[in-house]
Amino acid sequence: MNLPNAIIGGISKAGTTAVFEYLSAHPEVCVSSVKETYFFLREYTGDPQNDITIYGKYFLHCKESSKIILEASPVYLMGGRVGARVVANRIDQLLNQPKILFILRNPVDRIYSAYNFQMQRLNLPKTLTFEDYIDLCLQKEAAENPLDIEFDVVRLNALKLNPLKLNFLKHGCYTYYLKDYLEVIPSSRIWVGFYENLRSDPQTFMKSICSFLEIDPDFYEHYEFRKVNVTYSSKYAWLHRVAVMIRRSLDSFLRKRPKLRRQLLEIHKKINLREYGYMAMSNVVRDRLKQYYKEPNKDLEKLLGRKLPPEWY
Repeated sequence: MNLPNAIIGGISKAGTTAVFEYLSAHPEVCVSSVKETYFFLREYTGDPQNDITIYGKYFLHCKESSKIILEASPVYLMGGRVGARVVANRIDQLLNQPKILFILRNPVDRIYSAYNFQMQRLNLPKTLTFEDYIDLCLQKEAAENPLDIEFDVVRLNALKLNPLKLNFLKHGCYTYYLKDYLEVIPSSRIWVGFYENLRSDPQTFMKSICSFLEIDPDFYEHYEFRKVNVTYSSKYAWLHRVAVMIRRSLDSFLRKRPKLRRQLLEIHKKINLREYGYMAMSNVVRDRLKQYYKEPNKDLEKLLGRKLPPEWY
C-alpha cells in the first residue's frame, strides 16, 4: 500500500496550502486525497498493520510510479495535544525515511494572520481585539493551567473562548518544536523554508523544494503561481455566518472532495467578498510582539545556522 515519503509538517498561515497546491501540479508528485489528514494526531494507533491500512486510504489513488507521495498537516510541527517529539517519532517509525518540510513565517505577522483567520472562521469572539487576545495568550502562558486562575475562568467563560485558541502566540517560538524533530529525524531529511521567500520569489522557492525532494525543478519554469487561502472580509455578516455553519457541518464530506470545496468557496466569494486582507497591526502591538519573539528568533538562527529573512527584524 502507498504511504507518503514526504510531509509538509508546518506551520499554519505560512503558505503550506499554496505549496501543497503547487506540488500537487507536479507530474512526479501525488498528494493525499485530503490535504490535512491529521493522521499522526487523530488516527494513529501504534499498531503498524492497522495504521498502514488507515493512513493508506488517503493515497489509494497514487500510482507506484509516483516519485513523491505527499500530505500536508501544518499542526504536526507543534504536535497538537501529544507534542512535537511524539509526532516526530510516530512519523519516523511508520514511514520509510520520510522527508519533512517546514515553512516558517515571521511570528509577529503569523500570529496576526492566524488571529484574523480565526475571526473570519468565527472561532474567536467578534468583540475580542487583537491586543486583548495577546494579553490572554500571555496569561495562559504564564500559568501551568490557565483555568487555575479565577480571572481567566471568568473571562474565558464570558467570551466562550476555547483555551486551545490561546496557544498561537507560543507556536511562533519555532525552536521549541523544531529541536524535537531534529533529535528524532536526521537533519538531512528536514527542509526549512521561509514564507517571505515564497511570497517574494515562488519559483526559486519551489525549485529549492524540488532539489530537496529530488524531482524536476524545471516544471516551475513556466508555472503560474496563484495566491491560495488568502484571508478576506465579507460584505454580509449573516451570509458569512451561514457559510461557516455549512462548512462545519459538511467538513468531513468536503475534505474528501477538495475540488467541490474550492468551487463552493469561489461561489461564496463571488457573492460575499468585500476585500482581501485585513487592517494593519498597530505599531504598539507590533513592537510588543517583536520584543517577545526577539530571543526565540535568536535561538532559531542558532538552530538553523543561518540568518532569518530581513522581514523578521
